[in-house]
Amino acid sequence: MDKALKDFIKDNDEIPVTYWQLCYRRFTCASETPYERLRAVFLDAIAASGGQVNLDDELEAVLLFHERINQCFKNNQRSDFHEFCKILIGSEFEKEETIRKLWEAFDGFPQIGEKKSAMIIKNIVLFSEDDIFYNIDREMYKEYLIVPVDRVVRILCRTIYNEPELNFNEINEIANKEFPGNPILLDDLWFWGHFTMQGDEVLSNGNEARIKTDFILTERFIDKYRLIDKINKFTELFRSL
Repeated sequence: MDKALKDFIKDNDEIPVTYWQLCYRRFTCASETPYERLRAVFLDAIAASGGQVNLDDELEAVLLFHERINQCFKNNQRSDFHEFCKILIGSEFEKEETIRKLWEAFDGFPQIGEKKSAMIIKNIVLFSEDDIFYNIDREMYKEYLIVPVDRVVRILCRTIYNEPELNFNEINEIANKEFPGNPILLDDLWFWGHFTMQGDEVLSNGNEARIKTDFILTERFIDKYRLIDKINKFTELFRSL
């Protein structure tokens, strides 16, 4: 990755992180218990774009989720994260394997898959604020997070790395090389791409329609982070590649 673009991502990580934090609060705000919050995280992932949603498969996924996960939350209390992982994974594992094993377990649910599984884990580790689990070693787990690669990230990576096709695993390998210890930083490309792209093209002044119709991007948010200036800088850096 070009040094200027990498520095831009590192220096402006607070913006997409705050955006995703606000998204998390929005889709969990009606949930009154830890189990309901985790269920909201799960349903939000199912609803994420990326494939046709089959309602029968979605129902199967929710019922399986309830069957396997509800037992972790006794008396509407938070769950120990390691115990939750043991139940979902179904076997013992080393602490360093936690994220990978959990990703594989969620990946096995109907309507989830590799991208949505990574989304669920990212929301749990980075944004749940101890309102679902306790005993989460967030700093350690952050090192093993998996980028929820979608169409936007794939398209940007094609240009950044001059590769016509990169699959999910290849992009995650790149993330670990570019940002060792914090590979999820590569997912910031989704934020910058989402608000600057139209179709497969990064627009010179960003995608005004997306910016002005987004629930999270209030005038206060835009002004606080000088978002339009940042978007223009991203497009300048990307279009110069």
